[in-house]
Amino acid sequence: MYSLKGCVNDAMSMKSLLMNRFEFESKNINLLTNQNATQENLINALNETVTKSKAGDVVVFYYSGHGAFINNSFLNGDPIKKGYNQSLIMSNLFAKNYGCLVKDNTLKKIFNKFVEKKVILTSIFDCCFSGGMAATLVLPYDTPYSDDPNYFAPASESDTLAKKVMNMDIVTTSDVKFDMNADLTLNDAEKIARPAETPNSKFATLAASQSYYKAAETWDESGVPHGAFTKALLGIYEQNKIDIPLSKIIDNINNQVSKIQLYTQSPEFQLDPGRNTTNLIGLPVETKPATPITANSVGTKGGNIVINAGYNNGIAIGNVLTNNSSEITITRIYADSALAKLKTGVLVKTGERFVLTDPYRTSKPYLKIYINTSKLKTPDYIKAFNTEVLPLSKTNSYQDYNNWKRDDSSPSFLFSLNITGEGKQALQKAMNRPFCIFLPIPADLSAKIKISLGKEQSVKLVDTPAEADQVLYLNYAIDSKNKKSYFVFNYRMPVNYIGYDAFKFSSYSTYSNTLTLNNAETINLLSAIKETTYALVRSKTTHWINTYPRK
Repeated sequence: MYSLKGCVNDAMSMKSLLMNRFEFESKNINLLTNQNATQENLINALNETVTKSKAGDVVVFYYSGHGAFINNSFLNGDPIKKGYNQSLIMSNLFAKNYGCLVKDNTLKKIFNKFVEKKVILTSIFDCCFSGGMAATLVLPYDTPYSDDPNYFAPASESDTLAKKVMNMDIVTTSDVKFDMNADLTLNDAEKIARPAETPNSKFATLAASQSYYKAAETWDESGVPHGAFTKALLGIYEQNKIDIPLSKIIDNINNQVSKIQLYTQSPEFQLDPGRNTTNLIGLPVETKPATPITANSVGTKGGNIVINAGYNNGIAIGNVLTNNSSEITITRIYADSALAKLKTGVLVKTGERFVLTDPYRTSKPYLKIYINTSKLKTPDYIKAFNTEVLPLSKTNSYQDYNNWKRDDSSPSFLFSLNITGEGKQALQKAMNRPFCIFLPIPADLSAKIKISLGKEQSVKLVDTPAEADQVLYLNYAIDSKNKKSYFVFNYRMPVNYIGYDAFKFSSYSTYSNTLTLNNAETINLLSAIKETTYALVRSKTTHWINTYPRK
């Protein structure tokens, strides 16, 4: 099983969020991490909370860790479970009788007790296969189900389960310890009412992924590991000083996780309809600005200012904190402290109090990109293209983004469009073999692309192809079905010479019907190239893509 790195960070950050944004007192937060996060401790803590709670109280249950996917043939006809149960995997992996598992039915029984007492309960799961933990048949925010095999995560390939099958009946009849290399099967016909099925339940559950899918772990802009789902949730409050309704939180999480960060998981949400307009924890949305994060200077270290707040408190590299006399920028981060440089103002003294005034974050690039650029602007470029490339595209040997084949003997030609007769030379060198042509991007359009991508902290634009991990080229392509032609902007490895390469194009591409673009068309193209670049970055790293523009 893959060892998760960010679970404790998630829990500590959520505790900080509840205290800073929702005024929870530390004494009212039961934090179970590492060896304390056992099945027994979790169930006892939940039952104790049920006992203490009264109608109208607010309770938040948050879990970050591994989730198990359990086959259960008795649930084959269940429209939500579809033949499976889910389970949380606690830290006591070697407990007898599989005592490390907290099954979804166990959670539903406890959650229903909160609902019966008219407690406002919010459950948040950042784990694999979490969508079915407390799911209901009514899924107003369920993202569409996909049978795409690239997205589906069968138990035999998950990070929490592995190769062989064992019968979960022995959970209560055997003292065999939990085998992390085994798939799980459970024969259990018990069906527990789902909390959200109770009318006016005031219940909401937020899950990192659908019941059949894994959830990603990421590293944030400062290099701190988190669950991607939790990172998205924390980011909402990082960028919003004012409270927001749960419906907007759901929209923002979906947008961040699936559309911007491009993780394959699909978060899932079930809630009492009345929770749409409440805040995250089920209370009316506050209209006043939230109390800002504060920290005190506690000394100096190597010329840096040391403050007594770190990533567990919501501080990150690049943050700006201010007081009446000084402004400091965070340069290094720890769990409960950070180092900062004086940005403006007077020398900082020990004991000075600072307020987080700018959540801006900095990070290092994950990918070096070269934009293959022509010396010609669009009008002259098109003239050269019509002379050197267009005639070649009408030959039977011309291959493009649509019709290329893997062929080690097929040459690839890198055109400059600055040389008269470049097309004829390529045709002669091809010697009747299929060939591809890679083109530079017109100088004026390339300049706009460089400005756009230059703002992205996740990539670094370099000056030569030799420095680059990927190069953005143009290719003139023709759709064989409707004979429509267009220009493809495609990332691939550098083509630094006239040579032979088997893999000519990548899937990281976008296109434009023409190179003569008006303002709106230019904006749309730049946006499409940015999205393609994000997809390329995601293919290279699981780290969070920093969306703060480079300063």
